[in-house]
Amino acid sequence: MAKTRQKSSKSARDKRAERTKAARVARRRTEAEQEAQRRLEELFAEETPVARSATLLLERLGGGPVPAGIARFFAIASSTERARMVTAEVGRLAPNTSTALTLAADVAFQLEGDARSASALLDRALAVVDDEDERTTLAAHLLEVGRVAEALAIVQEVLLDTPDDEDAHGVAADALALAHRRICAPTDDDDDGAPDECPCWSGRAWPDCCRPAEERALERFHDRSPLYSLRTAMLRFTATEPVTGALVAEDVARWLEIAGAESCVESEREGLVRMATEHAWIVSGDEDSEEDASAPLDLDAPLALLAADAATSPGDAVAARRWLSHCQYGLWQVGDATSVPGVWLTDILTGLRRYVAVPPEQLQQTSRWTVLLGALVAIDGTWRTASAVLPLRPGEADAVAELVEEMTYSVVSAMSGRRLARGSSRQRRPEPFGVLVARTEPAPPEVADLMGKVIGGGLPQLVAMVHEMRDTAPRLTNTDGDPLCLVKATVRVSDAEATADRLAAHPDIELEDGTLVWWGRELDDLERATSLAELRAQLRARGEQVELAEPDGPRRWLRGRIQRRDRAFEVDVNSKERFERFLEMLRDMGEEPSVSERLVIDPAQDMPQLRSGSLIPFAASEEANAAWLTHWPDQKLPSLGGRTPRHASRRISDQPRLEALLRELEHDADVLAQRGLPAPDVGRLRAELQLPVDAWR
Repeated sequence: MAKTRQKSSKSARDKRAERTKAARVARRRTEAEQEAQRRLEELFAEETPVARSATLLLERLGGGPVPAGIARFFAIASSTERARMVTAEVGRLAPNTSTALTLAADVAFQLEGDARSASALLDRALAVVDDEDERTTLAAHLLEVGRVAEALAIVQEVLLDTPDDEDAHGVAADALALAHRRICAPTDDDDDGAPDECPCWSGRAWPDCCRPAEERALERFHDRSPLYSLRTAMLRFTATEPVTGALVAEDVARWLEIAGAESCVESEREGLVRMATEHAWIVSGDEDSEEDASAPLDLDAPLALLAADAATSPGDAVAARRWLSHCQYGLWQVGDATSVPGVWLTDILTGLRRYVAVPPEQLQQTSRWTVLLGALVAIDGTWRTASAVLPLRPGEADAVAELVEEMTYSVVSAMSGRRLARGSSRQRRPEPFGVLVARTEPAPPEVADLMGKVIGGGLPQLVAMVHEMRDTAPRLTNTDGDPLCLVKATVRVSDAEATADRLAAHPDIELEDGTLVWWGRELDDLERATSLAELRAQLRARGEQVELAEPDGPRRWLRGRIQRRDRAFEVDVNSKERFERFLEMLRDMGEEPSVSERLVIDPAQDMPQLRSGSLIPFAASEEANAAWLTHWPDQKLPSLGGRTPRHASRRISDQPRLEALLRELEHDADVLAQRGLPAPDVGRLRAELQLPVDAWR
């Protein structure tokens, strides 16, 4: 017992020591960060002596190249003249270093507009730099002066082995975009157009010098043949290796069963088969490791076996290994589907950003704020979508992200051996992940890797969840909130004439042309304006020139119609609850109603199935859409906790959900516009609510 207590006491001391050490390390890290920030501010401060600024810059960079654009920052922070003085002092203290050469090049280009001198200085810097990270910084400088082909050559070499290098990734994206603008520029050059003289200052015209290299870079970016070649090689391999082929087939069959692919249309099922097959390529044949979403990709995964097979071509073997190493599953939000040549995609769970070559047939399925569920792969330094992705609406993607978080917590709990506290998302609305990701730091690489594996391993469940959401018909209700159901009935009373008089005297019932009309609640401003606008549009479409003025009195929803027939009433309402309320009304008048005939029709049985993943039903005319835009900001909405959009826009805590709602509207408005149908200008709502589209970027 004493030994146990001693061991327990020692364990407690060890834990306290570890906590103290961790706190000390964190404190030192914070102090170091604060000191680095202080020295950075001192470097650019106008009152700092020039020699001190030069020394601080050399200490910070260790002789490496300066960031592109630093000269302009120097000029803004102090003055152009001071930027030149610091550059001269750096050149005196560290001549012929990449720091001095790139700073001088930046000053020459940014402040003097002398691209030729800047380019010559960069050539000298290239000769003294070997480090991969420093060469990426130099590539940014080359791009700045327009030397796209050389910048791409440098960063593509980096990205071949490290395609997740963020700096190289950003330079490559900017370089490809500039090359595309140049090549597609009209004959008359503009600022972004194709240059006459090549920016590399070779003395030759750009079309005869660097243009071919830029064209080849764009062709490589769009070229999916390495993926197609690998797919062909994998099909051959699984056909000639029965054991591997059987394992892949079993995985695919199990995947499709979980995803519910049998109920899908043929075109959608084909995409799911491709998704299932490509995931089976990276799954280990060891069943134990297959169930562990956090496990690294095993050497007996089909792609690894293909790479090791002697019959596999060297190119396909390299591609297989790189697919295994650089395959990232995620929920990829489309930044701008119209951008060229690539599209920036952001994983709404981890914040990872990738500049991706998305094929046209997949882009055609997207609109603004679409999220692509699936894998990105990089086998030649370029990130590409896998052969199939599942496009999601913004709200669908948030719900899927919520489930992925739950799954990740389960995996982490299993790995740690203890259950972590986690509230169930089933009891609350999903967080607006697609909005919040812009305001949060990207997840650490190990976390992003784990969540990517969780998505990959749980992909069939996620696909099934999406299908369930889309196939669940929304609840059809009337304006009282009752389930919609058409009820036609004959109700007998003892004195129909007297009862009809009493009914006509009821505040909610009016006698119109011999028919008792039962009115419900008053239309709100949005309902009144849009319905009137729709009616005007319909009359114009029929060629009827009828002026419809706003009615003087209130407009109300119709609850039902009641026709007197001898000693009975024929009642026509649209819910069982309304029919029961009518009978109760008769009882309150002293009658004992009896129902002799009743016909009940469920309209959902005769209507096409409505899917919750369908488009938001905006108005069918431009005039009605304009009316909707005018009144929508002042509607109380359940998704905003009963607040109006105008109210929510003024509350910081409500703005993320309001932004998510606006994105849902923009997504559907874009789809409608692409189909040539009337769609509201959601940008007008953003302007009125003072929530610009880039507020969450």
